[in-house]
Amino acid sequence: MSTCANQCSNPCGTSASNTAACETLPSQIQNFTDQFFGQVIKTEVNGEVVWSLPCSLDVGLPANPRGVDEGLACYFLRLFQDGIAGLTGPTGPAGADGADGANTYTVTLRAFAQPSVYSPLTQIVVVPNPAIVPGLGVFIQGSGSYQVMSVAPGGVVFVMLAAAVANPPALVSAGSKVIPVGLPGVGLGPQGPVGPPGPRGLAGPAGATGPAGATGAAGVAAAMTNGTYVPVGGSNDTVAASATTIDFTTSKLEFVAPTEGTYLVLASVLITGTGWATAHDLCFARLVNSDGTIYTDSAKGESGWDHSGTRSITLQALVITTADSQTISVQGWAGANNYYIAEAAGSYITWVRIA
Repeated sequence: MSTCANQCSNPCGTSASNTAACETLPSQIQNFTDQFFGQVIKTEVNGEVVWSLPCSLDVGLPANPRGVDEGLACYFLRLFQDGIAGLTGPTGPAGADGADGANTYTVTLRAFAQPSVYSPLTQIVVVPNPAIVPGLGVFIQGSGSYQVMSVAPGGVVFVMLAAAVANPPALVSAGSKVIPVGLPGVGLGPQGPVGPPGPRGLAGPAGATGPAGATGAAGVAAAMTNGTYVPVGGSNDTVAASATTIDFTTSKLEFVAPTEGTYLVLASVLITGTGWATAHDLCFARLVNSDGTIYTDSAKGESGWDHSGTRSITLQALVITTADSQTISVQGWAGANNYYIAEAAGSYITWVRIA
């Protein structure tokens, strides 16, 4: 019963006499596998036979990988439906350079008096730059670190001193770079309580700087009126024994508030002691209004001059005017006449309308 017909009817049969007209099932399966896949490498893993297909059919095309546990027929169908993605071509030539960006720094256009930790607010005028915005920390070359409080049109910037450089000049020159930086950290502890007043003596060294206060809300830049007056030429003024406006002959240390409102005024008078001045003598300065108002909270006295010694009396106050075009002046006086000289070079008054 080993005829070709019997072998063909038995799916498990094998015969050396396979012909095109009569081929056993094992022979057909082997021929289909070889023709469809090519040479298949079979390995046994944990008791199961695993096929490794030729032509990297296990993983698929580089740009079109075969999914995990994705059948080969499903993989082919997906390629037919989605299309075959080509490989990435070579890198093209570099494009043309873009336009240069704007500088992140600016420079001062006017000189300004170096502020101190006791009077940290000041106004500077810079080349306008959109990188300078309220809240930004900046470093002014030769002066120190500041925080920008507000920016007005025309490059007028109102800043607050955060930390000065060692031994800054009394007058920071125009052309100094203004560079955005991070604000310095607060490294000092809180200030101790004030002790009872002692007998009058020589001025002691400056105390430690307390932590910076919270930043107030910025005003509306369009509503501000700003200005700075620095005497040019003229002669120095001898400080009188009674309160008198500082007068440098060609001009007085004052400004005209253009409109009724509230102004933040910062003024500094550079004082030189004469040969009669001693460390115990006092020299005073204050702000007054042409309507007769004396801004008592602005009054400040300094002592500790030796003869020919030079120091600045710095004033800061909120000045409220009751009408347009009122004149705000700096008055000075001393305990004894001819003991002190107000210097035109190094004195200034600056203001900003805040309401």
